[in-house]
Amino acid sequence: MELPESITCIKENAFRGCIALEYIVIPSGIAKIGVDAFSGVAKVSFKISQAEFESRGFDVNEMGSPEVEYEVQ
Repeated sequence: MELPESITCIKENAFRGCIALEYIVIPSGIAKIGVDAFSGVAKVSFKISQAEFESRGFDVNEMGSPEVEYEVQ
């Protein structure tokens, strides 16, 4: 699943428990990700670098600890 570029916020628990959702691509314009937004999702891919991810204050553990991939190096 790939979210549209117009998405800037993912609310807490948005995809919690969606175990059938194995992979989700997050747009580069994302500014906020709620607690446990991806709890139960196997893998989340961001269209930003790891450095940008960290500079935005995102925390994988708060998101529900999915496997994270960065499409920009």
